[in-house]
Amino acid sequence: MRCLFPLLVLLGCCARAPHRQASTHTPPAPSSAEAPRQPVASPALLVLIVDQLGSWVFETRRVSLAPDGAFAKLAREGVYARELRYEHATTSTAPGHAALYTGLPPRGSGIFANERFDESVGKSVSFLFDPTSRLVQGAALEGKGSSAASLQAETLADALRAQRPNAQIVSLSLKDRAAVPGGGRHPDASIWFDPGLGTFVSSTAFHGQLPAFALAANAELSKAYASVWQPLDAAWLRAHSPTSDDQAGEGDLGLGVQFPYELAKSKNRGLVFRGQPVADRALLALAQGVLDELHPETQPERPFLLALSLSTFDYVGHVHGPDSWESWEALRELDLALADFIAALERRLGARLSIMLTADHGAGMLPETDGNARARPWCVGQAPDAYERPCSKGTRLYRDELETLTKKVAAKALGTGNWIRAVIEPFVYVTPEVAALPEERRRALENAIIGALEQHPGIARVFPARAFAGACPDASDDSLSALVCRSLPAGSNDLYVAVSPGSFFDPRLVHAHGMNHGSPYLYDRVVPAFVRSGTRARAGTSISSRISPADFTATAAVLLGITPPPGAAAGRDLLRL
Repeated sequence: MRCLFPLLVLLGCCARAPHRQASTHTPPAPSSAEAPRQPVASPALLVLIVDQLGSWVFETRRVSLAPDGAFAKLAREGVYARELRYEHATTSTAPGHAALYTGLPPRGSGIFANERFDESVGKSVSFLFDPTSRLVQGAALEGKGSSAASLQAETLADALRAQRPNAQIVSLSLKDRAAVPGGGRHPDASIWFDPGLGTFVSSTAFHGQLPAFALAANAELSKAYASVWQPLDAAWLRAHSPTSDDQAGEGDLGLGVQFPYELAKSKNRGLVFRGQPVADRALLALAQGVLDELHPETQPERPFLLALSLSTFDYVGHVHGPDSWESWEALRELDLALADFIAALERRLGARLSIMLTADHGAGMLPETDGNARARPWCVGQAPDAYERPCSKGTRLYRDELETLTKKVAAKALGTGNWIRAVIEPFVYVTPEVAALPEERRRALENAIIGALEQHPGIARVFPARAFAGACPDASDDSLSALVCRSLPAGSNDLYVAVSPGSFFDPRLVHAHGMNHGSPYLYDRVVPAFVRSGTRARAGTSISSRISPADFTATAAVLLGITPPPGAAAGRDLLRL
């Protein structure tokens, strides 16, 4: 058995659940006087979402990953779809997770971005922020928390709870915006990591106190914080990554931009922790704790949904870029860690277990790789790129600069007044005073802001949200205006900023470094998807045609033996394609 890491307790790599030998004896049919037959085992579904795993990145690396890794296993034993295409323009974590679990784009799910402006605190907050809830760290309450209140649609977990009230539902992530959609409104556990506190937390919306398995995981984090991230094979990285280990544009979180990374030396360990593979391993150890506490293998009459969002790959991409040594290493380590976790789960749940894996969005490129033919091979030759990846350098957009600009333009157009609240990608948030303006003045403000912003080289178009008050085009319409329409709340007064190809809002982890996603282009909208059923064999099947988030939701519902969430878009069973 492979043991890759020194923190064995934390990793759960080598601590395997006891194998329960399945009986080969077939008992005789019971007579009418005998006790009733045991009920057929209910399904168990593991949903894995690898944050920021775009198809263009995965297809580049697929052949380089281990043949006994999780990705190769799922492709070998199930269905591999090359192109799950998101139908909205805001390709970020919260909208992506909501789309997968509700079967709806942001206009239907109610989740329009990762962050929003909140009047109660006067600043940007998590889109799942709920001022009526409190964070739960241990038995203590620490500040305001998150909940499913922003969700305007039922989730897969909600449908499961309604149709099978005895189901066990657990959602775990390094982010609240991933954990909450996965667990829905009434989970048995919804846990995420808080970088400020440096521990796993929950919210009073879900828990009065942190479950015992989460407290145990927090007690083990001191070992993670003492870890050192070194590559498994530096020569392998040098041969595969198209950039050097110190590529220009990479961000420095205080530990440099080259291996090794000693987490103990960080001044902000909670922040840096999320961007190292030890964080995903801690999440898998947390999941192992769930299994040890809930024992789903001893309760076959209860459906089991385990939703895991693996976020390290996303944080690594944001800081170092998708072509970096760190990105290649993070995916390689995740692939191996997931293989071990899946094997342990299979031993516990057997044929009950089905697995689905996809991503919440794709990835952009470091502007500094412009001109690097190895990093941007699509720029060599004349064929159009299948993922709409640009050959232009791209531009970083900064919230504060755009906010200053829009406030200046608003004052010039309307005079002194309170017109702009904030710029929080992808929106320019206007004040209620703007909605009260006469139509002529309101249009003058919108036209002035649009004209100023569209002169920025990093901005393609700016749309007034109120122009999309009616129904949006069918999901087959991939035009920019249709994608934006499906990304907007009906009745909004704000403006939507669509970036130009290769450009992005600065991720604000290391100023003017790293990269971001969130664009309407295929490099951000297309991700891979895998489905492996424990009982419906489709081994080695590949789907080359595009599928949708609604297809993913519908397939998950089939595997759980339920109908999809009410209101979800019509989706197809991927095991029947």
